[in-house]
Amino acid sequence: MADLIAEPFPGTRLLETPMPPGDPLGGYASPHRLAATLGWKPSITVADGVARYVRWLGETPGAVPEWLLAERASGV
Repeated sequence: MADLIAEPFPGTRLLETPMPPGDPLGGYASPHRLAATLGWKPSITVADGVARYVRWLGETPGAVPEWLLAERASGV
């Protein structure tokens, strides 16, 4: 996932950090329950979703979080 997000932003450095306190161990997102209960299935891939989100951020600069703008400006 991190690689998909970093790809459109050349020079991005990925940092590994400890899990925040209270984060559940071994959890992950899965659409299986939605599919079984509601008959819902995702209509796009994760890669397409990330690409759409990156495009939307480019079109909506006010949506970029302040902390990310600060990191970009400091070169972190």
